[in-house]
Amino acid sequence: MSTETGRDAQLMALSYTNASAELPGFAISGTSGDDDWSEPPPKKTKVGVQNMHVHFANLVDEEITDVVVSGGKLKKVDGTPWMPICRFPVIEEDVLLYLAVLGGKEFSAYYDYNTGKKYSTAGVFDAFRRRIGNEQHGNTNALRKKYCEFENLVAHALFCASRKNGVRGIAFNEFFFALVDEFQDEFNPTKFKASALLERYAGLKKKFAETMIPFVAPPNARWPDYILGACGAGDGDCNFGHLVRAKDSERLDCYVMVPGSDNPLFVCECKHWKKKLDSGAMEKIIEGLNAGYTGRAGRDGQRKPKWQNWDLALVFCYELTQFKQKEVGAWKFHGTGIVTVDCKTWGKKWIIEPEAGEKLVIVLQTGSLF
Repeated sequence: MSTETGRDAQLMALSYTNASAELPGFAISGTSGDDDWSEPPPKKTKVGVQNMHVHFANLVDEEITDVVVSGGKLKKVDGTPWMPICRFPVIEEDVLLYLAVLGGKEFSAYYDYNTGKKYSTAGVFDAFRRRIGNEQHGNTNALRKKYCEFENLVAHALFCASRKNGVRGIAFNEFFFALVDEFQDEFNPTKFKASALLERYAGLKKKFAETMIPFVAPPNARWPDYILGACGAGDGDCNFGHLVRAKDSERLDCYVMVPGSDNPLFVCECKHWKKKLDSGAMEKIIEGLNAGYTGRAGRDGQRKPKWQNWDLALVFCYELTQFKQKEVGAWKFHGTGIVTVDCKTWGKKWIIEPEAGEKLVIVLQTGSLF
């Protein structure tokens, strides 16, 4: 982590888009053996040999290859140059890599053991982007091979935050603090407690008082069954879960699943535009989340996953505009509240605050990241 190459390799390993095996595509459900199969994922990204030297990437050839030394260079028997290509192992091949090396209770995923310096997720992505240039931030297919999209940054931040208390999982307050910290340039201590946002939401308050945020696998990776079997196994129970970076067809960007539930623990939307998010855009987000599952694509060709219930949504954006009084008065989502939290200052502002709420949208204002 003390070198750019090392940080780049960690970023690629966390992205899990270049694991060494071609696995069938599936939508991760909360229960083992109950996955919904879909189209296969795109071909995995190959990474440079430097990732093998600074990280845990493996040398991979598509087939058995005879290589000879000719003129001081490695060549195939037909005379064409041979280049070493590397990929990271899948989770079943190196479970310790994904349990420990990619971050845990003692150290963040982006922590430099040599210098004792912690890098934020936003900082690592920013440095990577500055070297390779800007890329499009759309999410037409979440399994694409690009690393710098806003959705991928958010997924990495969720991944890192979920691990700050080790495999037992992490309480909601501590998770929320760790999540916001992944968007800060420097450590910013605060007395802010995310649980205070849930006071008027009896269901959410009870849910997150009893439920730990799980220790998740990388985006779209699935823990082996023997790891999931450790959940609820006795004293010092482990809490493992799955982080899904969804495709556009699911009409949202990320969500977290826990064993034994077919509904997400919480869902995330990523809207990093060059302009502020307004009331109209927020209404469309909530309408999309509330849309029922039909089992088939609608008129717009979109399809939702089979879960139908959500109660907490985290919306990541540059900034949310202050709603006008008439917009607040005409709010059509009764029981759904909106509160903003500034990721730099911890400033909190209620936009819609029902007397007794059922669903809550927490808007995390990241400021400019691109």
